Amino acid sequence: MQGRNQTSSAFREELNRGKLDHIYLFTGEEEGEKEKTVSIILDLLFKEIPERANCIARFHIENNEFDEAADFLLSQSIFYPVRACILYNIDSLKKEDRNTHLLEEIFLSMPDSMTLIMTTEHNAPPAVLAREMIEKIKIVQFWRYFDRDIERYIAVTTAKMGITLDKNVVSRLLDLTGKDIRKIDEALEMLRSSSESRIITEEILLNLVHDRRESTIFEFIDALFLKNKKAFVFLNKIISEGVPELLILNMIFKQGEAIEQFHSLTSSGLASEEAINKCGVHQRKKDIFWKMVRAYDAMGINKIFPLIARADYELKSGGRSRDIINNPVFKLTAEILYS
Repeated sequence: MQGRNQTSSAFREELNRGKLDHIYLFTGEEEGEKEKTVSIILDLLFKEIPERANCIARFHIENNEFDEAADFLLSQSIFYPVRACILYNIDSLKKEDRNTHLLEEIFLSMPDSMTLIMTTEHNAPPAVLAREMIEKIKIVQFWRYFDRDIERYIAVTTAKMGITLDKNVVSRLLDLTGKDIRKIDEALEMLRSSSESRIITEEILLNLVHDRRESTIFEFIDALFLKNKKAFVFLNKIISEGVPELLILNMIFKQGEAIEQFHSLTSSGLASEEAINKCGVHQRKKDIFWKMVRAYDAMGINKIFPLIARADYELKSGGRSRDIINNPVFKLTAEILYS
């Protein structure tokens, strides 16, 4: 089915049988499902390579990262037998001679060990991809879910998580997430990890899950544990949006705990892939988690827990400050980033 559209459900069946292609184009608006499918492909590609962080590169074409992506795609590696490259929003690439020639070179000279995945929110291949290129591509269409499909997905996911959503909570959850599967996953994970009750009421939902259509709390956690200074920007935004500091602190603790658990499991002899599964890491978050456990070894991650305890004490003792610089969570963020 090269160069022709295939539905995401039919494609998922192929992946379940272990069938992989060399070049993909994911079209359509369902971004969350695309990201999940990327994770499945990566798991299949790297099932024999547990330490895979350096084998995978992601580039956002709308951020002018095409040249950097091309360097990665055309490079050879003697260290990694399999690699993968994800080009987000390939439709952002302007159709001009320079870009066209570089794309042609990629399609002609990309190593056989490389898998390329491109995405676009449009329902058709972008003009920058010539017909000869499209013939080499597996195109998968990701249609936006209907409400009943999303509700069924939530029911299945919550059952696996061991939580139950009370009456009217599902519709409220859809309002908060804009019906985006990726944001729904994040919200359900927050409910699973942060709520003491297994039955989620509307009150619990509203206390724990803020409007995920624009919220950046997960971006903050990712940036913090990847030692990215953008964490300060995300933190300022979520605090200004009214996200409770104690909730943010709990999310920091949970992520640190997962990294600490990973190191404990692997030091006891468990394989890395098994350890990451036991830590409850979602498929689409595995690549980021690999980078986190490389950024924080067992000794490094254990150093942050006393800092979290101090920030918790300060917040509960009335330490919340209108001045972001003196906010206990801001100070904790700085200490983690520069540790």
